[in-house]
Amino acid sequence: MKFDLTGYPYVDGKQAISLFGSILTITDCFDAITSPRKYRKHSLSPDRALKLMTDKIGKDFDPLLLKAFINMMGAYPIGTVVKLDSGELGIVEEPPGIDENDLPKIILIKKDESREGKYIKGEAVDLSIKNSRTGKHLKKVIESFHPGNFGIQPAVFLTRETA
Repeated sequence: MKFDLTGYPYVDGKQAISLFGSILTITDCFDAITSPRKYRKHSLSPDRALKLMTDKIGKDFDPLLLKAFINMMGAYPIGTVVKLDSGELGIVEEPPGIDENDLPKIILIKKDESREGKYIKGEAVDLSIKNSRTGKHLKKVIESFHPGNFGIQPAVFLTRETA
């Protein structure tokens, strides 16, 4: 059932959705659109899923709860694959801090030339770092992906050992 009481099951409009029901609506939707499905070739990245959900705020989702969920998850949750303006790929190792100028810390990954479809772990990069002369970020995220789209298990790259 949606926040505006449309959807399933049908109710007469006199009954509000419980707090837990509203929370489950948000988490269930997020999980559904960021998880692999037989009928969908690629899963949405978390930031795209959150954008899609904010487009339905007030109709499908409780505005306060969705805002709290977004603040908790962040645009780039740990394990999200990001493409940088340099063409490099990385996996979010640490989400941005609370400061609005903070950006995630990532682990760069590159294709393993000796094993088709595999990636190897590269260096750690803090995307918040700026060029001291120009004040511009050294690297920027231009796109994000669900790790499943690359056949990647993020935990393999986020451990202290080399992947």
